[in-house]
Amino acid sequence: NTIVEYKAIQYFIEKKNCDALEGGIVIFAAGNDGKNQAGYPAAYNDYIAVTGIAPDGKPGYYTNYDRGCNIAAPGGEQIHTTNTGMVYSLGRDDKYAYMQGTSMACPHVSGIAALGLSYALDLGKTFTVDEFKTILLTSVNEIDSRLTGLRDSPTGDAMNLNNYRGKMGTGVIDAYRVLMSIRGT
Repeated sequence: NTIVEYKAIQYFIEKKNCDALEGGIVIFAAGNDGKNQAGYPAAYNDYIAVTGIAPDGKPGYYTNYDRGCNIAAPGGEQIHTTNTGMVYSLGRDDKYAYMQGTSMACPHVSGIAALGLSYALDLGKTFTVDEFKTILLTSVNEIDSRLTGLRDSPTGDAMNLNNYRGKMGTGVIDAYRVLMSIRGT
């Protein structure tokens, strides 16, 4: 039930789960429908929705973008019929597999958030959820300068990269920048 799931996540957000963060931070994959809006539950305002970029640093053909999308991360993309360009991750039946999508991008952001919170604990720092979200969403490398012209996708369709300008979130997350922001540098 969607309402029950939403209430459970809201409970998590309101609860202090880590000494470095006054509440919970929720990060979801934006979705792989190629639509100009984040899918649910990622689209809720309190959550961070992660878009996926391909190995060339441009949007993956699959990624949702625009409304509700907050930040980009590597999601991989199959090049030709090989596993080149895909993310090696835990798949079904506890076996590793090559995959692509915003579900591969989301753990990059979640992992960097966890690393940042661990670093904050080491430094004895505490953040509100809004402060920490700001750190995540501003500790990025810009992407828009690469979003011009057309790009071939593995589906054979040409992607108009201009459609993604300003719509992949604030940029591509950068772990070093997150750590330096936490440090105050």
